Amino acid sequence: MGILDFLLGRQEDLTKDWSILEFEMPDFDLSDLSFGPLHFGCELSLAHVFGRPDLFSWRGSDYYELVYAHHGFQLDFEGGNLCYIAFFIGPDSFLPEFPSLVFSQPRLKKVAQFTQQTTNAELKELFGEAKSEDFDSDEIILTFVRSGLAFEFELTSDGFLKRWNIFPDQD
Repeated sequence: MGILDFLLGRQEDLTKDWSILEFEMPDFDLSDLSFGPLHFGCELSLAHVFGRPDLFSWRGSDYYELVYAHHGFQLDFEGGNLCYIAFFIGPDSFLPEFPSLVFSQPRLKKVAQFTQQTTNAELKELFGEAKSEDFDSDEIILTFVRSGLAFEFELTSDGFLKRWNIFPDQD
């Protein structure tokens, strides 16, 4: 990082020295609240098992995103610790801007695989009553809480899954 970057407030890519790796996306494991070797609150260094992300972006002075576009997911860190995971499952106007973004089909280990064909009815059958439901003209958001984590499912207005977000529940 040069003096111009410093003066303009630019921050460096903390993953720039990581190798580019091929890997199979792990399941999210509810039994130990993990995604591969990662768990909420873990340090950035553990994410190196996925290699250098396709996109690294600072979103604040201590908040940054790692987008693994070729695998369809994103990891967010705040204060150097994992705080959010998102799986990109279907078309959405809020997807990261990356030309070769691939939609994922993430698995909740030993429970389910989520695809663009997953419906809001199937999610309710799987998880029971949602903690919250938000409906607007563009999407439906269902939030379920399990083991202290919020599972936020974003669906099309027709009720088909497009994104799965996981983060610590704040209540």
